[in-house]
Amino acid sequence: MKSVICITGCTATGKSRIAKEIAKIRPSVIINADSIQVYRCMRVLSSRPSEDDFENLENRLYGHVECGVDYSVGKWLHDVEIAIKYSQNREKTPIIVGGTGLYFSALFKGLSFIPPISKETKKKSEELRKKCPEDFLIDLKANDNKTYENIDRQNVVRVQRAWEVLTDTGYGLSYWLQEKNSPFLNEHECNRFIISCEKSSLEDNISNRSHKMFEQGVDLEVKRIQNSNLLSNAVHPAHKAIGFSVVCQYMQGKLSLEEATNAINIKTRQYAKRQRTWFRNQMQDWENLEVNTKDDLRETAKLIDAKCLN
Repeated sequence: MKSVICITGCTATGKSRIAKEIAKIRPSVIINADSIQVYRCMRVLSSRPSEDDFENLENRLYGHVECGVDYSVGKWLHDVEIAIKYSQNREKTPIIVGGTGLYFSALFKGLSFIPPISKETKKKSEELRKKCPEDFLIDLKANDNKTYENIDRQNVVRVQRAWEVLTDTGYGLSYWLQEKNSPFLNEHECNRFIISCEKSSLEDNISNRSHKMFEQGVDLEVKRIQNSNLLSNAVHPAHKAIGFSVVCQYMQGKLSLEEATNAINIKTRQYAKRQRTWFRNQMQDWENLEVNTKDDLRETAKLIDAKCLN
């Protein structure tokens, strides 16, 4: 019997609900693998399940990080190892669920060592981000083309990080990524699933989620983040959250509620497309399961539970 269940998939495919259904069948601990849902200040923005949503089911690594903290893949890897051992010591199944592909990559393929960045370089980086952020990509293309070709150029935080590594060490991020530590989990110890759904179902789910965000007070959540005086820090998670900038424009009166909701729909669909590309290229040996209805969610949970008995 394999001891760990891993569930990933595009945003809004019902991953967390499947994990919850499995945890109702077998003693389990649901462990978060979403890089935004770790932050306490962004429950609505990240669509993080509330404690009521979990219905007293045991869970770990949800909202456990204060905003303004630079929470890296390495820190998550450390925390998830503790959570897995905690679960297994209590004879419960760890269910690791979330859509951050880099987390699962580190878990099964190991994590590269990247030297810490000096304060001087971080200061220069912040100044450049404010004055001329396009220079990050210009420098990367000229001096570390391999990283430039492979990095998500729309992810400002990741591009800035790559520039810092190149500037501070003299070697590109692609160089440092060649060497990795041994992975914590072996694929043969786990059942690994990618949840997908039909395009129409996914678009409906995304639309419903976008409307629900405003019903749950996402504008109040953004206001609290703005009042925290931490937004000048480029590592603040709000810079990476889908919808944050849109909600800011809505609060400033630049967008109507309908326009803001539609803009979040578009950004979320674009993010889901990037996720699908990642899963297709990086997780070819994971099992794909399609889920389109609430009945599918329950049946998929039963199917995963049965597979874990083999």
